[in-house]
Amino acid sequence: ALEELMESLDDSDKVVVWSRFREDLRLMAEALSAPYGAVQFHGGVAEAAREHAIERFQGDPACRVFLGQPQSGGFGINLTAANHVVYFCNDFSLQNRMQSEDRAHRIGQKRNVLYTDLTVPNTVDGLVLARLKSKRDLSDLLTDRKRIVTALRAQLLARSQADS
Repeated sequence: ALEELMESLDDSDKVVVWSRFREDLRLMAEALSAPYGAVQFHGGVAEAAREHAIERFQGDPACRVFLGQPQSGGFGINLTAANHVVYFCNDFSLQNRMQSEDRAHRIGQKRNVLYTDLTVPNTVDGLVLARLKSKRDLSDLLTDRKRIVTALRAQLLARSQADS
């Protein structure tokens, strides 16, 4: 599915692919390095090689794929060359997900970014995505003052009607 996605994109499109497993990243690198100049960024990559991967992805038009592990690459780096972000394998951490999404949404981003989750129906991947959505919904509710006030008013109204 990832190879099909890559084939459907324009030559100017750049893609960040996140996976929680290094073995997935290694296999993707084997398939995508030659045709798309893929680079890797994860805990098993030396610091100097990580910096080189970011520089190459950001500045080299021949490097169209950044393969990263959200636990190590999802924080504090800029990947604004990307206009596509693909989640090959998520974990249950909403923080990892949100931080990794933000890598493409930094100062300097000039294009819209499309997010894609690659999942197989009726697998753990679907469960993980459902839990991430529930966590995001709860987070949005807890940080949206208007929604909090509306929810509290609805509860007060329900209580007052129940007391009547």
